Amino acid sequence: MGNNNTNQYDLRQVEVVMSRSAYIFITVIVILSSLFFVSCTSRTETAQEIQDPAAEPTTTPVTASPTASPEPSPVLSPAPSPTPSPSSEPTPVPAPSIVITKQPNDDPGIIEGNTQISIARAENGDLLHWQFTPPDGSVIYTDQELESVFPVKVYKIDAETLWIVSIPVSMDGYKVRAVFANDDCEVYTDWASIHVIGFFTQIPKSYIFLSGAGAWSTTVDINDDGTFSGFFHDWDAMGPDGIQSFQSECRFTGQFGKVGKIADHIYTMEILSFSQDGTNGDRYVDEIGTTHETTEAYGFGNASLFYVYTPGVSVSELQEAFGTWYNINSWPNLYSQDGQTLSAYGLYNYYGGYGFIEAPYA
Repeated sequence: MGNNNTNQYDLRQVEVVMSRSAYIFITVIVILSSLFFVSCTSRTETAQEIQDPAAEPTTTPVTASPTASPEPSPVLSPAPSPTPSPSSEPTPVPAPSIVITKQPNDDPGIIEGNTQISIARAENGDLLHWQFTPPDGSVIYTDQELESVFPVKVYKIDAETLWIVSIPVSMDGYKVRAVFANDDCEVYTDWASIHVIGFFTQIPKSYIFLSGAGAWSTTVDINDDGTFSGFFHDWDAMGPDGIQSFQSECRFTGQFGKVGKIADHIYTMEILSFSQDGTNGDRYVDEIGTTHETTEAYGFGNASLFYVYTPGVSVSELQEAFGTWYNINSWPNLYSQDGQTLSAYGLYNYYGGYGFIEAPYA
């Protein structure tokens, strides 16, 4: 009987322990379930916020620090840029204006040749590169890609300045902007229009090479597109082999291009093509008995590069050979009253050593 009571007491203890364990287990399950439900609800609300198209994004405006543009170069009014595509265009933010140095500064645009493009510095991050686009905005070129499209050379002078050598008239109407790296994104300036004026429309058309002695001269006429035509003649009363009334001559045509600028009053231009009529040594006799013989164009020997001197160039900047052909004692009307500057336009065959002057001054 005593054993039975003991067994019953033990069984009651086991039942109490099991009951308490079950209660603890159920409580833990309930707590875990509550935590899981709260977590799922939070994630669902977050996902709805991300997918909600009505939610307005928070933007932090970037304000460009105003910087004075260099004088006397004016700031060109930026042209409206195309609507950017989020997948291909960086996010536009306020940025400094592009400053294009015009040559010369009193002209309404860039004279065909070398030009400088700079940007007024602001807190916009590091300058990555420059972009160029045609007037229709159909394609965008970086500054280096521009060299594969036009016969130009592009140099980055510093973090804010681009130097373009031999910018052609065909780039008239193009637009340029600068692209910056700002934190993890790219920002860019508004487009600025480039207005290129033909160099050959700004200079006199007719030039002549002569010494002032003898019956010889070479004339050349330059068109607005850089094409040119010329004529050399040298008449002698007595020619070779005792021929009376003998004239050496040459008619020629060609194309100037790749204009550059190396000083305020000195430009450069290259001969892109050159040809002459007939073959050297060809002869014919005209109706009055003068014998004409084709020869090379005097003044265009070894011609590949010409200097263009504009009025106001210092005498000290002239090539010595040019001054030898047209010294101030023999040609006082070509120079200023004090003799320090040239008053007329001049051409100089750099490798041939020959000089041409503006025709009205001859």
